[in-house]
Amino acid sequence: MRRMILAMGLASLAFAFGCARTNELVLVKDGVSKAPIILPEDATEATTEAANELADYIEKISGARPDVLAGVPGRIPSHAIWVGFQPRLATLLPGLTLNFVAVPEETLIACDGRHLVIAGRDRSVGETQVEFGTANAVYTFLQKYLDVRWLWPGPLGEDIVKRDTIVFSPFVSRYAPQFRQRDIIMHWVWRWFEYDPEQREELISWVRRQRLLLDSFEIDAGHAFSDWWDDYHEEHPDYFALQPDGTRSGYPKSYFAKLCQSNPKVREQWLDNVEEALKKDPSQETFNGSPNDWANSGICVCEDCRALDNPDAPAYTYDYGEGKKEEYVTMSQRYAIFWNRLARGLKERFPDRRLYVVGSAYGPAMEPPSNVELEDNVVVSYVGHFPLTTEASRQDQKAQWQRWAEKAPKMIYRPNLWYFGGGGWGFPEVAMTKTIEDWRFLAENRCAGVVVDMNRSYWATHGPQYYLMAQLTWNPRQDGQAVLEDYYRRGFGPAAEEIESYWTLMEKTHDALVDSPDFGVGSRNRLNLPSVFKKVYSEDVLNRADALLTRAAARTAGAPEIYAKRVAFVRNGFDVMALLARNLPLMDRVRESEGKDAEAVKQVIANWGALKRICEQAPPHSIRYDHFGIHFWLIENGYMAEMQDYFGPPSDEYRKAAGIE
Repeated sequence: MRRMILAMGLASLAFAFGCARTNELVLVKDGVSKAPIILPEDATEATTEAANELADYIEKISGARPDVLAGVPGRIPSHAIWVGFQPRLATLLPGLTLNFVAVPEETLIACDGRHLVIAGRDRSVGETQVEFGTANAVYTFLQKYLDVRWLWPGPLGEDIVKRDTIVFSPFVSRYAPQFRQRDIIMHWVWRWFEYDPEQREELISWVRRQRLLLDSFEIDAGHAFSDWWDDYHEEHPDYFALQPDGTRSGYPKSYFAKLCQSNPKVREQWLDNVEEALKKDPSQETFNGSPNDWANSGICVCEDCRALDNPDAPAYTYDYGEGKKEEYVTMSQRYAIFWNRLARGLKERFPDRRLYVVGSAYGPAMEPPSNVELEDNVVVSYVGHFPLTTEASRQDQKAQWQRWAEKAPKMIYRPNLWYFGGGGWGFPEVAMTKTIEDWRFLAENRCAGVVVDMNRSYWATHGPQYYLMAQLTWNPRQDGQAVLEDYYRRGFGPAAEEIESYWTLMEKTHDALVDSPDFGVGSRNRLNLPSVFKKVYSEDVLNRADALLTRAAARTAGAPEIYAKRVAFVRNGFDVMALLARNLPLMDRVRESEGKDAEAVKQVIANWGALKRICEQAPPHSIRYDHFGIHFWLIENGYMAEMQDYFGPPSDEYRKAAGIE
C-alpha cells in the first residue's frame, strides 16, 4: 500500500493557521472515501467541472469516489475537501489567508489535518468568467499531490498511480502563474478534429488539465484588419495605404490590405469597433492593432505616414507588385506611434476600464523603435522562432526581445513553430534543452504570455516537446530536466532509458539540421531543406533510432501492457518520418530521370502507401493522414508548399513517364 504524505514543518503551519495540528487528513482509507468534496452553492461551470474530475480521479486512483456536494451541508463533516472559496472556511481554518484580491490567477492548496482546501482567484465580468484560479488549483492538485499525469491527449496518455489509501499531513501551497495567456495549441487547431468529436474533446481536456485553457489574458495574436477592406473600402478608401502608383488598391489582396495609419479616421473607426465589441462581450480587455499579414507588401507611402518613420532606422525591402520593390526603413516607429494613439484613445473613451491594444513585432517591425516609448496599455506580441530556429537567429531574436522589453510594459511571445524544420511534414522538430533555457529567459524578461502558432498536434513526433512546453508555460521557473525525466519514467516505465535516448537522438539531429550552413529559416528556403534532411536523417541515424525503439519494445516484455502501447505510439511517428526521409534520395532519382526511373517511382508510391497505413492504423493523437495531417495537401500547399517533387508522391507526369497509370 502506497501512502501519499506531503508535510510542512509544524512551525510554518502554526504561522499559516495560527496553530499546529499533528493529525493527518485521510481522504480514502482501504478503498473507502472518508471526505466529501464540498462546492460553493453558486460554483461556476469551470469549478464544478474540475470538482467532478477530482472525484473521478480519486475513484480511478483508489476505487472510492467521494460525494460531491453543492453548498455547505447542515452538519459540517469532520473531514472534507473544500473546492472554491466559501465563507465558512474562515471559521474552519482560522489564520489561513483566503483573500484572492491582489494576485491574478492565484491558487491555494492547503491541508490542516482535518480539511483540504483547493481554491483560487475566480473573477467574472458580467456573465463571463475571466479568471479560473480554483479550477487550475484542482488540476495542480491532481498532478502535484495525486501524481496524475496527462502525457498526451486520450486514455493512452493518462498515467495514474493506484493506491487504496490517500493521506495528507498539513501543508500550504500557493502559486500564481506568470504567463497569464497560455496557448501552445491554438484554438483553431481543435477545428481539425471536427471529423472526430471524441478526439477533439480529448485534446481540449488535455489543454485544460495542463492549465493552459483556463487562462486570464486573452489576446488576439493574429492580424487585426483582415476584414477592413471588404467592410470599408467603398465608403472609406482613405482608410487604406497609398500605393506608389497613387491608388489605394488594397494591395496585395483584401485580406492583407494595409492601412493609412496616419489617418485619424482610422483610429476613430477602430475605437468605434472596440465599443461595439464591448457591448457584445463586456469581459474583453485586449484589442488587436496589428497590421495584416504579408508584412512587407503594400505599406502606405503617403507623406503623413512617412513622417512617422525614423529615417535612421535599419533598411527593409518592400514589395508593391509588378516587380516594384523599394528599399526603405523599418516600420517599428510608425507602428509604435499608431499603437500609442490607439492606446490613448482607449483611455479617453473608456476611462473606467483597463483596456489594452495589441501590436505585433513582426516582419518590418521586429526591431523596436529607438525614439518612442510605449503607452502602459500597449501589449507587444513578438513573433519569433526560438527555440526551433538556428542558434544565431535564436540569440539575435532573444536580444531583440530584450530590447522590446525595455520599452513595452507587457510582452507576449507568439512564435511560429514546427514547420521550418519539417515538423509539419512529420519530422521530429524538437529542442527540449533549448526550450527549458528559452522559457526561463522569457520569464526573466517581462513575458506575460505564450501563444504558439503552427502546432499540428503530432504527438508521436513531438510528444516530449509539447508536454515540456505545456508544463513550462504554467511554471517556466521549474526544473525542466526533471519534467522530462518524469515524462520518460511515467510514460515508458522499464523502457524509459531507451525512449529518453531516442528523443535525445532526435533532438541532436534537429540541432544538426538547424546548425547546417545550408539551413535557412522561412518558407523561401524550403526547397533547400531536402538536401539538409538527407544529411542529418542519414541511414546511420535512422538505424540507431530504430534500434533504440526495438530495445525499448523488448524492455516492456512482462511489464503492464500500457508501456508497450506507448512505445508503439512513438514508433508510429518514427516509421512515418523514416519513410519520408528515405523518399528523399528516391525522389532525387525520379527528378533526375524525369520519371523514367520506374523502380524509384514505384518505391516512392509504395512508401506513401505504407505511410498512409501507419497513420490510419495508429492510435488517436499520434500522427494523422487527414487533410491537416501528413497528407499530399500539406506537401503541396501552405507555407512550405511545392515539396511533392522531393518527398513524393510522384506526380502524374512522373508516373506516366515510368509507365504507371
